[in-house]
Amino acid sequence: PTKGAANSGAPTISPNDLLVSEVNYDNNSTDYYEYSEVTNTTDHPIDFAAYGLTLTKSGTAMTLHDSADTTKTSPTVDPVIPAHGTQIFWWVENQYFGVKTTSQFLSNYGLPSSTPVVLAYGFSSLGNSGGDHSYYLSVNAGGSALVSRAYVDTPCAANTFNGASVCPATNNNSAEHYAVPA
Repeated sequence: PTKGAANSGAPTISPNDLLVSEVNYDNNSTDYYEYSEVTNTTDHPIDFAAYGLTLTKSGTAMTLHDSADTTKTSPTVDPVIPAHGTQIFWWVENQYFGVKTTSQFLSNYGLPSSTPVVLAYGFSSLGNSGGDHSYYLSVNAGGSALVSRAYVDTPCAANTFNGASVCPATNNNSAEHYAVPA
């Protein structure tokens, strides 16, 4: 960078600048409130659009939507995660478009209404029943360069047979937490 002059080229992001810091992939008796949290570990805001970032589930890019409208036609957004801040991504399965509101999601976790939430669309199951649903969530730059990845292994999937039995909640409605370096 040159002081006083505009920087040329796209901004760069390094591994661990963003971390998938929390994943809740299984709620007791419902799939309405599954989410992940991404933490910005840098001293500056990170804009998904400026950095060309995508959020993926096992390599498939999700579309990110405005949480003010939980229908399939809600506007897409590019979140900006503040310096040393977090962003919640509410994973809304295709079959649940428009079923719950963002205020219901926040209330379910006792979070203030000012908590920023982005909807992640583009999948049919976050992975808690029916076969092997171990997967990973990642933040990628430029479509493929890995910035952060969290693997989620759902061991109860083996206990579900052709929908005949319901897979018990594997995490007691609690999130999996991942360490964020100091």
